[in-house]
Amino acid sequence: MGKPHYKSEDTTKTVSSYKLDVPAGWNVERIPFPIDFAPGINYTGVEDLRFTPGWEDLTSEEHWSYAFLWWLDEGQRLMLIFCRKTLLNTMLV
Repeated sequence: MGKPHYKSEDTTKTVSSYKLDVPAGWNVERIPFPIDFAPGINYTGVEDLRFTPGWEDLTSEEHWSYAFLWWLDEGQRLMLIFCRKTLLNTMLV
């Protein structure tokens, strides 16, 4: 089982304002906003991801399964319509 395809340049970035546990065997990735491969997402903060052990395994029930959290810098508003549009576009790629 390999590592996630997208690796943040700074995977050691610590955000003390929240806690997102890492289940045993899962991989971690943190990507600072703005995200270079998603220029339409105009926020600042961090995307914190957790990849299942079977994330890259085509035969696994965990294939392409992951959890993520967006921690945005103070003062930014996340609009529901943006979330819906972004998530639908991401899932339908």
